[in-house]
Amino acid sequence: MAAHKGIAFRATANYQGPYAPEDTYSLGEIYPVTRNGVTFGWSASLTGQATDRFTANDARLQGRVYVLVGTPRDFTIDLPSGAGTYTIRLAIGDPGTGPFTNDVVLKDDTTTFATITGTTNATGSAGGGQYIDASGVLRTTDALWIANNATIQRTFTTNKFVLTCAGAGTTATILSYVSIEAQAPSGLAGTIDLDAILASGSMASELPSTLTGSIDLEAILASGSMSMQPGVATVQQLRNWSGTLLTSQLVEKIAVLRISDITLLATFTNQTSHVTTADLALTSPLLIPGTACMVVGFSPDGAQRFARPVTIV
Repeated sequence: MAAHKGIAFRATANYQGPYAPEDTYSLGEIYPVTRNGVTFGWSASLTGQATDRFTANDARLQGRVYVLVGTPRDFTIDLPSGAGTYTIRLAIGDPGTGPFTNDVVLKDDTTTFATITGTTNATGSAGGGQYIDASGVLRTTDALWIANNATIQRTFTTNKFVLTCAGAGTTATILSYVSIEAQAPSGLAGTIDLDAILASGSMASELPSTLTGSIDLEAILASGSMSMQPGVATVQQLRNWSGTLLTSQLVEKIAVLRISDITLLATFTNQTSHVTTADLALTSPLLIPGTACMVVGFSPDGAQRFARPVTIV
């Protein structure tokens, strides 16, 4: 399972209501503090600048910490899975007051990769905050941030995510929430020689439960070491074992095992019989039209398997 850690800012630990298992809180402590499996903290203490706001808010937006212009501070998070690709979510702004001229620089340790600026305000009542999300878009209420906040991705070359706050602006920078989620690798690494398998012709007919006698694809999927994305492709001109044509068959899950000479692993919705093909084609926004590839398929119950060449359309 991908590592996912979130940090909500506030003044007291027990002020926060129920929150997701991946989330914890920061009270403005100096780095390093380890809580809920993630290590984080500020370059100088901000315990006197952390504030509780509204318990009625979403748990991620119940408090804040502010950093005054003229005294910039770094907030550091140790990436839970080390260097790699992470999704970043942010709520920059105050649940309770304003206006503030926020300035947050996002860094891969010391290397800047994004700068987020903008003014936020608030109504002074629960749900009335304004927040800038990780993409730099202002969400003008709590509800709009919860429903629509956009994330960004970054492939980190170090194990530290640093947010430098209040290096610019005229008042202060406010943080309410930050989270990072490690993204699973896009495929298997260095253990299956697909070129040799394709050259041998062993993928032209029904595929056994293992490719080499030692690698069980179902076990790999169950282990979570390979990510499969739901609802991203449609197969056309699909026939079952008896030859019955099954048009526009939805691929329930699909994973790219290899980028060049693409091989796909797919699970087909409502398809329990063995599958063969005539002029099999596959539509997917993830792949380039005209690409020739191989589909390795499993029925939902895992009982049937096949391997067929396809063309992306």
